[in-house]
Amino acid sequence: MIKIVLAALLIDLLIGDPVYPFHPIRLMGKLISFEEKKFLKEDMSDYEKFVAGSAVVVFNLIFSYLITYFIIKIIPAGIFRTLFKIYVVYSCISLKELSKCARKVREKLEVSIVDARHELSMIVGRDTENLTEKQIVMATVETVAENASDGVFSPLIFAFLFGPAGAIMMKMANTMDSMIGYDDSKYLYFGKTAALTDDVINFIPARLTAIFFILAGAVLDLNTQNGVEVTIRDSKKHASLNAGFPESAMAGLLGVKLLGPSTYHGVLSDKPFIGNDLREINRDDIFLANRVMYVATALLTAAMSILLYSPLYVAL
Repeated sequence: MIKIVLAALLIDLLIGDPVYPFHPIRLMGKLISFEEKKFLKEDMSDYEKFVAGSAVVVFNLIFSYLITYFIIKIIPAGIFRTLFKIYVVYSCISLKELSKCARKVREKLEVSIVDARHELSMIVGRDTENLTEKQIVMATVETVAENASDGVFSPLIFAFLFGPAGAIMMKMANTMDSMIGYDDSKYLYFGKTAALTDDVINFIPARLTAIFFILAGAVLDLNTQNGVEVTIRDSKKHASLNAGFPESAMAGLLGVKLLGPSTYHGVLSDKPFIGNDLREINRDDIFLANRVMYVATALLTAAMSILLYSPLYVAL
């Protein structure tokens, strides 16, 4: 499995994650949209919405795992089965795409703040129309940190430990959370199990992301002491069970503040700041956040490879 994951990661680094109709994640999205239209009705009670949403989650997790597992099994052993496994894992990783999206925001800041706001709106859920340059940079760095966990670390860990089917199941959980795991009036009960499932699945990967961010900070000669202190102090300030860990680690390494009040669809969310304001955040911190993510990914990949080759793991 190590060679499969390494090949998938290399392909992602070379060509990124192109958009096409039959991308596995897009197919997941279509399935979830169909299920929402079919099973979520306005006249349902809160309990009925919860049961329907929970059934959708259980079905999708089992279905995504089993269909991937059985497709692999029916492909004759050899090059085609190997290529399919690589394709599946590659489809779950978004390292280059995430860094590219962040880099585009940085490039647009050189053109105009209006263009940068629009570019940022493609990758965040908050309102961007009135953000200052500092707020744009903060939001971009936060996005790199948070999505490094969901889009890079978690699928890599699941692929290493549970194979392509495990990686697909993880992405199904993440996709359900991103589509229906909200606490608004529409999805509060229907998406509750989706949100909880994503929290559970990403609980360990999010914390490992923070740890490897700090290790990457040591390689890049960043403020690792501040990174550790901020992670311990601020990681639980975040409303999300998991997102606070990689974001706090990134804020600490860079010596800046992240989060703070933001508006979503015109409604103010009074988020607390995380990090220490040791210096003013600037455009180039977007590049620096990307470098932290890349080095951390390399360190994780090396660590997982060593672990899987270790006599103890082989014995288990």
